[in-house]
Amino acid sequence: MCFRRPYPHLAGLSSLFSTCWACLLIALLFISCSSPNTGIPNATSTEASGSPHITATAPASIPQLTSTIITSLAPVTTPLAPPPQDCTTKPPPQQQHLDSLGSNTNVRLVGGGAFWIYDGFYQNVLHLSQFGPDQRWPMTKWVVEVGPNTSLPVTLRLRDRQTKTLAWWTDGQTPPRAATQTLILNPLTDTGDVGSVPGVPDIPHGSSGPGWSEWGLFPVFSTAGCYSLEVSWSGASWQSIIAVGS
Repeated sequence: MCFRRPYPHLAGLSSLFSTCWACLLIALLFISCSSPNTGIPNATSTEASGSPHITATAPASIPQLTSTIITSLAPVTTPLAPPPQDCTTKPPPQQQHLDSLGSNTNVRLVGGGAFWIYDGFYQNVLHLSQFGPDQRWPMTKWVVEVGPNTSLPVTLRLRDRQTKTLAWWTDGQTPPRAATQTLILNPLTDTGDVGSVPGVPDIPHGSSGPGWSEWGLFPVFSTAGCYSLEVSWSGASWQSIIAVGS
């Protein structure tokens, strides 16, 4: 008895499908093997003479940022020594000029990346006695900006390069009502010009212009020394060095 193959006219079509599937698998394998790696571009801006570059790192998910805040900072009992003369100061890595920022014109900033300081407030050598006769809490003032067009939190520390002790960020009051050694500036939450708030170790000024957020900062130093300003945000960081004393 003879059996006829059913639908003999489809035999060639089945063979064609098998060939196409094989070609498709080979093409996908070739594409996956030849995909290039992607890198993180270097940050660019006008650089201060002799200063370090911003350190760029591979971005990661932003962690939950926290800092310990105290409400009673002990006063300094003896006057600070003069700023150390052997401190090799180092400016922030970049400079920036803006025709205007908010109500200010001819604005000059120092810093880099996401964090900037008005250059009129930043000094390579800080003589804290010039900021007032009451030196129980020796402090200075910085007006700073986070921007342009960034919502990333910025973390700040001031570290004595010899003892590794951290200075304090305060609310500018005497005595301070809030102080922390790790300060976090968050453009997403500090959106208003609210002045000094009990329990908050910085003074948000709110938006200073489109894409910019501003704060008033009041670091307090309990000892003279050579300090590094450590600035970091997700993906990058920079440092500068200042000499601090009375």
